[in-house]
Amino acid sequence: MKGYILNFSEVHTYADQLDMKILFRGEIVMSYKFYSKEEVRDKYIAKGSFYSVEQGYYKGYRNDLHILDRNLVESGLNLTYSKPDILFIMMNPGGSEPINKQINSLTKDNLVKWLLKDNLVDAIPDETQDQIMRIMWNTGAQHSRIINISDIREGSSKKFYPLIKGIEDIHSIFSNERTNELDNVFGNFDSDTFIFKAWGVNENLSFRSLVGQCLKKLSKEANVIGLEKNNDEFLCYHPYSPNPKVLELWFNNAMELIYKEIPEEWFSMLKRKYDKLPSKASNT
Repeated sequence: MKGYILNFSEVHTYADQLDMKILFRGEIVMSYKFYSKEEVRDKYIAKGSFYSVEQGYYKGYRNDLHILDRNLVESGLNLTYSKPDILFIMMNPGGSEPINKQINSLTKDNLVKWLLKDNLVDAIPDETQDQIMRIMWNTGAQHSRIINISDIREGSSKKFYPLIKGIEDIHSIFSNERTNELDNVFGNFDSDTFIFKAWGVNENLSFRSLVGQCLKKLSKEANVIGLEKNNDEFLCYHPYSPNPKVLELWFNNAMELIYKEIPEEWFSMLKRKYDKLPSKASNT
């Protein structure tokens, strides 16, 4: 699928509205709401895989993140076998942190092998993840997964981009050394799972090279969408902005894009999938 083309140079007045409606052929066919941070964090939890590397970046790394509806977790479903409804690909984990600050310290020799294991721990949500939670709530998705172009945990883009210049690309799941790990991610899909590109629009050459590796891997995947800048597949708007109006604008346009590009059957599939979940009471 082609990415949706969007001009973010203007913050449209409709971004001031909290309850939005998608119009199609003059008729209202879907409504959606920009839920507050408090609302989404009460409904969803985050679990991530965090690690540090000897002589690596002092803030550490994160190679995987899952956002889960609390009802899904409380149903007793084995999360090891739960397939995500949406996979988001972003720039890097930012300042994302585990609740328990004790994280695994690895050497470069055992890193790749460790990354293949299930190492999820409870994580503290951030504002980027709040955006994903809003998408989930408005679509009915209960499980989203986030991987990044780079695992480096750095919230400042000004500090992040110099870090990746001239270093080995093993910090990226799209590097050749981590092919098995990426294959596991892509292999854990339902047929209707779609991928949302959201790694940002910075044109840093080192980062663009990593994005190129990502796009080569994505060329085999059918259901790929993103809010592209100037129809450039390398530049896909990121969910977070410090400007609240732009934050809502991204969400509004992401919802329109999903409705425009994702088949109606996907929404029906979600309903069938989660209607079958056992209740917590029946699972004990």
